[in-house]
Amino acid sequence: MNIVLSTIKSIINKMLPIIKMIYENITTKRSLVKKCQPQDLIVAFEKLKSIERSKFIINKSTTSKFQRFMCYFILIMNNIFLSRWLILSLTNNKTLQFILGDNYTNLRERAFINVMIYIASYQGMIMSFYVIWLNNFVDKPFISVLKDYVEGVKSSRKVFHLSDDHDYLFRKWYTNGIRIYLIYSYGFMFYDCFLDIMIIVTEQKDFAAMFVQIMLLCMITFSMHFSSFSNNWFMFHWLITVLFTYCRVASFTTEFTKRLLCLQDQKIFILELQKFSNWLDSFNRQINPPTLFNFSYTSFFTVVIVYYGSQHNFSNAGVNMMFRGASIICITFFSTFCFLASFIPRKGKRIHIMTYNLCKCKTKDVPFMLKRLEILDRFSYRNIGLYLNEGTLICNHFSIIFLMECVTLYLLMYANLNR
Repeated sequence: MNIVLSTIKSIINKMLPIIKMIYENITTKRSLVKKCQPQDLIVAFEKLKSIERSKFIINKSTTSKFQRFMCYFILIMNNIFLSRWLILSLTNNKTLQFILGDNYTNLRERAFINVMIYIASYQGMIMSFYVIWLNNFVDKPFISVLKDYVEGVKSSRKVFHLSDDHDYLFRKWYTNGIRIYLIYSYGFMFYDCFLDIMIIVTEQKDFAAMFVQIMLLCMITFSMHFSSFSNNWFMFHWLITVLFTYCRVASFTTEFTKRLLCLQDQKIFILELQKFSNWLDSFNRQINPPTLFNFSYTSFFTVVIVYYGSQHNFSNAGVNMMFRGASIICITFFSTFCFLASFIPRKGKRIHIMTYNLCKCKTKDVPFMLKRLEILDRFSYRNIGLYLNEGTLICNHFSIIFLMECVTLYLLMYANLNR
């Protein structure tokens, strides 16, 4: 028992610097909300770069062979660890459960909990593969616009056409978003580790089994937290790029509303709009796989854990906290994404109307007239916004339908499982 207590004490001592960092981020976040200067974004961006290096999130610019080796090695090891939960969910062999360190061996819901953890971890592995593909095998990933924006902030020049209000809004959320990403990643790791230790200590009576489980937990948690940081890294860049898209669309409607009387301003508007449309099409193509995956695979998984988190009372308090915490996280993510993405088509309709009115203006510049008609025809075929599976526009109408389908699936599970 002393060995177990000393192991727990060493884990807590290792977590203390992380807790201190989270506290410092929380205390400095208030000042950033009140006053967000360009230098704040540069400092936060450099901290993000250091996290990428320490967590082995590689890209094309990564020249270190050690970084690349560790990235692929951790990915392979995590896939091996991933099969542990699948095996534990399929077997009742006590010896195998002891060797693999089943944390839930004394719970009656053991098989169900292990298979749910496997499904959640499998999603994380898929996203880790996607992050490697996006950063290393795509010619110009969508996250490159964020780096270009930061480079523009460093050199005090405007790389993208953003109004002053939307430029400040995006800079503030980008800065705070980096800090929230760090707080959430470390907090999630600490929360998950704390719950697992609590479940082991309260449920496991055999000292040898407890020791094996805690040792395996430390090893697996350390290895899996790299994938957790990689997944959260992608989710952060995904959401912040959606916000960037909204700020650019909104800037078109605010900056050019009263400036389209001059032919030169009209040409600038059409040129900037064409560049933005090309980038948005590329962005939609790149995020189509994870968006479709998250809205199909993850939405069903979310409904299941929300049902069991709200309707089923597990025999262990730690398992109840784990399911209810996961329910809150999944609902918050989907709500935030749909909320941000639904603003873009609304602003896009105004740009469509502005382009239509612009086409009615007379001019002798024939190439410019053809360019206007080309942009208008493009918007008539495909509205401005984010798409699911290249055909479904994510807007208010889609968000309501998606919410109702999730509620219907929840009620269907409730009606069939509570008979």
